[in-house]
Amino acid sequence: MTVRDKREKMTATREEFADAQQEFAAYAADFAADIETKRDVSSLLDAIDALRAEIEETGDAFDAYNQEFAAEVSHLQTEIGEQREALREMRDIFDAYAETFESDVEAKQDVSDLLAAIEDLRAEMDTTHEAFDAYTNEFVTDVAALRDVSDLLAAIEELQLEFGAVQAEFDDYTDDFDADIERFRNAVAEQRDAVAEYREEFHGVEVQAMLNAIADFQQEIDDFRAEFETTEESFDAFARDFYGAEASDSGDALETEAEAPDAGVPEQPAEESVETENEEAELEVVETETDTEDTDTGSIKEVEEELIIEEEIDTEDTREAENAVEEDEETEADEDAPEGMIQCLVCGEYYQAITEPHLQTHDMTIQEYREEYGEDMPLRPDDKA
Repeated sequence: MTVRDKREKMTATREEFADAQQEFAAYAADFAADIETKRDVSSLLDAIDALRAEIEETGDAFDAYNQEFAAEVSHLQTEIGEQREALREMRDIFDAYAETFESDVEAKQDVSDLLAAIEDLRAEMDTTHEAFDAYTNEFVTDVAALRDVSDLLAAIEELQLEFGAVQAEFDDYTDDFDADIERFRNAVAEQRDAVAEYREEFHGVEVQAMLNAIADFQQEIDDFRAEFETTEESFDAFARDFYGAEASDSGDALETEAEAPDAGVPEQPAEESVETENEEAELEVVETETDTEDTDTGSIKEVEEELIIEEEIDTEDTREAENAVEEDEETEADEDAPEGMIQCLVCGEYYQAITEPHLQTHDMTIQEYREEYGEDMPLRPDDKA
């Protein structure tokens, strides 16, 4: 339905509404004229109420229709505006595309740059072809020269002969060196065996006999000491019996009476004096024997110290000899080392440098290698200087 149709419909509806109003006005006039004549107006009132309700419903329907119509008109105007905007944008895009198309057509019609690039490519291909021909000629010449290897074979044979001679000399030197080392080791072993025999003989025979004698002498001293203690106890008992109860009560009184026999105390018998002198003599003998024992013990200690010193001297001599042999080996190894090479002390081979990858074949690092063979151990030939 178009706007015009809706307007015509609205106009027709208004005319119908106007006709209805006229009819209502005529009916109202007729009703007013007949109101006097008609007493029973209940049916008329009902008809009037129904008509009023119908008129109100018609008015509400007309208002609702009018609102819907206005909304549809507004929506239609919005759609028309959007379509106009889209058409305007499409026109702008088409104009821009037309301009771009014209410029592209003009650019494609100009092929001068393409022709120049083709000419440059042809020139470059010609240059490359000439260079390839020259390289081919040089390669053919080099191949012809490489096929003549007679001088190289002769040099290799000469080098093999020299290497064989050096290898033979090195083998002879190695045999002599091994023989010298073996003789030195045998000599050291003989000296070590002699020292061991001397030590075993001295400690097993002489020292043991001396220790046994000392033990026996110590036992005699202990026996004599026990006997002396028994004699001393007997003497104390005799003194108590001789001097009486006063000697047991006071030691000072006993000493006073012994120092002053003229003070009313009878003199000791001759036998007691003899026993006392014998006891003093025995004490002197014991002291003398004790001094002798100390002297013998000191002599034994001195002998043992001398033996220990001799063993240390022999051990130091052996170590010095072994160190000298090791130094000779290192010196000879340095003399035999090829120029510009250094020897790996793990495998004995010569290399231009002792590197980390090589030491990894021995499950070692440079730090572990230096800890094993010394912090100053050179890793390159230049490090020796």
